[in-house]
Amino acid sequence: MSIDEVLVFSGVIMVLMIISILTIFILFTKKTIETVKQKEEISSKIQQAIISTQESERNELAINLHDDVGPQLSFLYRQLQKEIDSNSSITFSFAELGSVYKKLDEIISDVRKFTSDIYPTQLKEMGFINALEQNLFDMQKNIRIRFFNQLEIDLNFDNSKELAVYRITNEVLNNILRHGRPSFLDCEVNCVDNYLQIVFTHDGIPFSQKEFIDLAQSQKGRGCSSILNRTLMLEGTVEFYRILEMYACVNIQIPMQ
Repeated sequence: MSIDEVLVFSGVIMVLMIISILTIFILFTKKTIETVKQKEEISSKIQQAIISTQESERNELAINLHDDVGPQLSFLYRQLQKEIDSNSSITFSFAELGSVYKKLDEIISDVRKFTSDIYPTQLKEMGFINALEQNLFDMQKNIRIRFFNQLEIDLNFDNSKELAVYRITNEVLNNILRHGRPSFLDCEVNCVDNYLQIVFTHDGIPFSQKEFIDLAQSQKGRGCSSILNRTLMLEGTVEFYRILEMYACVNIQIPMQ
């Protein structure tokens, strides 16, 4: 092979190599752009889902105030107007007075719950761990509760992240109590591989991961949607499973950073 042929052959090889490199670069760039677009779309969908969840929660709050607190206040108003004598003094029988006090207690309880749903003041005052423990303590009148705090470091979450984690755990607890109907519930908080891990274990009706995802993606599962959307927003995970075929578990993991 002559020198000219060698040079031509080498030139062809170089051109082919350059074309290959450019092709790989273009394909890689295209793939990167598609990946970024997919992530942006997923992020947008999550944000839209969060907004939808928040709007749904506001609507539910308005309905609860209208349907629960409104009628109770109307009842009290009628009771107070029921027996007014000529001197504008109100007289009640013992039974009626007891009914008024009972209604007042119900209204106070409902208003505290609704204001806590808007923003849990105990979270600001006590921090996430103590607020979670307090919530569990308040549930002890219905089931047996045990709380295990294995954290050896402080949570350095900002307010929005702390609130989101609080909403997630509260919704999980509400679902367990409402649908699982357990007689006991254990809660363990720990740090595993730089993730905040919250595990709920109970002896109630189990709930599978598939059932959770299906409900979260349907219009009927507002609570499940709230749990999933907020967990994805925090780049965490939530898993429903069973252990020993006897106990149901929910494992929530949120990045510490």
